[in-house]
Amino acid sequence: MRMVCARSTNPDLEAVAMELLGAILPILLIQLPFAIMAGALAKRLGGNTFVWAALSIVPVFGWLFQPYVVYRIVTAILDRLDEIRLKTTF
Repeated sequence: MRMVCARSTNPDLEAVAMELLGAILPILLIQLPFAIMAGALAKRLGGNTFVWAALSIVPVFGWLFQPYVVYRIVTAILDRLDEIRLKTTF
């Protein structure tokens, strides 16, 4: 009677999985600080913290999402400067 093992015994599959992990892990580690910053900024800018962090950590989409974060920061700064200008104008 042959025993069936739950672990894969295919060395090619394990090699591919390790290679994929080795390729994705550094990218995720690079994106992690951006996700933390985006989450903190989302709270201050009125966005959803989890969504901003999750979108920032996804490797390719995070690179496309970062310009949006910069856009939101710049518009928030400009809005606050307009408020200050209106308060100080007679």
